[in-house]
Amino acid sequence: FPRINIFTVSLSTPALFCLATPPQSVGLSMDCGGDFTDRLFSRVANFEGLKALDIGCGTGDLAFRLAELVGANGHVTAIDINRDALEVAKGRASDRDLKNINFKAESIEDLAQSEYKFDIVTCRRVLMYLPNQVE
Repeated sequence: FPRINIFTVSLSTPALFCLATPPQSVGLSMDCGGDFTDRLFSRVANFEGLKALDIGCGTGDLAFRLAELVGANGHVTAIDINRDALEVAKGRASDRDLKNINFKAESIEDLAQSEYKFDIVTCRRVLMYLPNQVE
C-alpha cells in the first residue's frame, strides 16, 4: 500500500494544505479525498468566511468541499491548466448550485506572479507533476 505524505504549513493564517502521493501510486485505488481530507481539514476550527485557493483543482472535488466549508460568506478560487477539466468542474459546480466558487485556467507559475490574497491554500496531487518540484 503506497504511503501518502501530508505536508501542512500553518502560519496561523494563511494555511497551506498540500496532499501529495508518490508518482508510483497513480492509478491505484485509495482514499486521497473524502474522509482523509475531512480529517485534515478538521485541524482548522472554522473555515466560515475564508477566502480559499485550490491549486490544480482538476474536476473540482476538493474545491467543492472547500466551498461547503467556507460557506456563503467565503469564496473559493480554483485553478488548473487543464481547460477540459475546468469545464467539467464548472458544470459540476452548477449542478451543485455552488455560487461561492470560480474556476480559472492558470498555472502554479502564473500564481506566483499574481496579487491574490487567500486565507487558505490547498494543493492535492499536483506537485509530483511539476517539472521543477523544488522551485
